[in-house]
Amino acid sequence: MRAVARGENLNKQRVLNALVSQNELRPSKLSGPCFFRSLQAVAEMKAGKNLTLEQIMQAGERLFNNKLIGQGDPDEFYYVDNPVAVIKDALTILGFPNAEVTYKDRFSEIPTDNPPDFTIRRVKKNGSHKQLGNPDGTLLWEPYDYNNPSNAYTGTTAEQYDLVWINLNN
Repeated sequence: MRAVARGENLNKQRVLNALVSQNELRPSKLSGPCFFRSLQAVAEMKAGKNLTLEQIMQAGERLFNNKLIGQGDPDEFYYVDNPVAVIKDALTILGFPNAEVTYKDRFSEIPTDNPPDFTIRRVKKNGSHKQLGNPDGTLLWEPYDYNNPSNAYTGTTAEQYDLVWINLNN
């Protein structure tokens, strides 16, 4: 049992280390895709597999063409209009087309009776920057690859979290 848990943790760490940053996704305009990448990272962590840069870019085009991203802000292609659609699309790419996703946004407290699989941390003014969080709201992954990692925001959030539960159904 312990060996299985250790193996699962190693795989989660491998997936975490291989996540594509928003900088890699769009080097010409670094700000913007943090929410998009954090949502896809939820799927990657749950599935235990990584999306390639090509898959991420194709997903962006598909979701934009289907009006699931890019509609709420005409200046931001990766503006997320439908968080569940972004997660489900990534899960489908990763081999889990029947996964069920429950998404609840802007919670100030994380429930302890039914903790989420992941949180989306809303940081900075008005929660404008998003990060992938652990079930307890602590930072799991920063989608922006800072040249100086000490600049990364690791503190408390804007006191709001989005909560995500996923049932892979496989």
